[in-house]
Amino acid sequence: MKLLIHHYPQAFKSPDVYFNTADKHAYYQQIFVVNLYQSLLNMGHDVELQQIDKREDNEYWYKDPLAKSGGNGPSILFWIDIVIIENVTTGKYIVLDMRDCSGSPWASDPNCVGIFLTHYERSTMAERYGEFAHKVYPFWFCDYYPNLTRSLRPVINNLKQLPKIDNLYFAGTITGVTTDIQYSYGGINIREVAVLMRDLYKDEFHLEKSRLSHEDWLKKAARFKMVLALPGHPWCSREHETLSLGLPLLTYRWKAERLFPIIPDIHYTSVEVEPRYPMGFPKVKEDGASALIEQFRKVKDQAELLSARSIAGKLHYDNYIYPTAFIRHFAPIVLPMLAQEGSSSNPSAVA
Repeated sequence: MKLLIHHYPQAFKSPDVYFNTADKHAYYQQIFVVNLYQSLLNMGHDVELQQIDKREDNEYWYKDPLAKSGGNGPSILFWIDIVIIENVTTGKYIVLDMRDCSGSPWASDPNCVGIFLTHYERSTMAERYGEFAHKVYPFWFCDYYPNLTRSLRPVINNLKQLPKIDNLYFAGTITGVTTDIQYSYGGINIREVAVLMRDLYKDEFHLEKSRLSHEDWLKKAARFKMVLALPGHPWCSREHETLSLGLPLLTYRWKAERLFPIIPDIHYTSVEVEPRYPMGFPKVKEDGASALIEQFRKVKDQAELLSARSIAGKLHYDNYIYPTAFIRHFAPIVLPMLAQEGSSSNPSAVA
């Protein structure tokens, strides 16, 4: 079948990067689109890349490439990252949402056979998509620079052999610490629990005071007993970097789902705390801080347990998260969806 991959311009630094997957700084979405294209070619499909055009009236918004909302009409493609794979022969297509855009403008279209959401939370699907919720599936996320992270594995492995600093470590964008910008999600000030932990547990928790380079933060993280993930969204680059490098990870139990699940207390050490906001942060920051430090105290000296989870997390990353690995499993799921004439089948049964 003839396939078109409609992609966002941000995926590429320049046209000549299309096949430059050796660039260790390549952005994860760039790597995904390039390797999806190459994989489909290798499978014998007639496939082309087609850039989604910007709207004339707003530099941050894009036209609907399939004109389901009137082309340059109501904006449904923000600067957020969308990929659409279209079967030109039949008109069937799937929407891949790599951040958190709503695919609802496409959901009612009979030719739309699937919408894959990076931030998929089963409890919200009926509210967001109504009678078309059956078309929506969990998707994928990755660290921003997976090739760069992987290139650091030898040096990180050496650092992991050194005596550990007996602290829980966090580095990230926090209002009043590493930035003066109000860092929020959905209007809610997030990550403030890290500041509270710094104040309450100064002998057990290390909050990075400055913004570090990608390489420096990972080198420093490797020296600590555990690394804390406080996602800026339901997923964040940080936890995927730690999974890739086999660093012991502590975080709230993730509420969002994946096509190939990251399993709590198998791939990472989880903390249960309720009630929480939709993006996963506890509504009472004191409860969150207490739960995190108590779990850290419980497992920080269980070297075999933390090693087993770190190894399992790294294997899962290599087999199901790294872009080329994910595509190997993903393509056989979505190609039958695009080839069908009727309604979409549920890929989770295949996964």
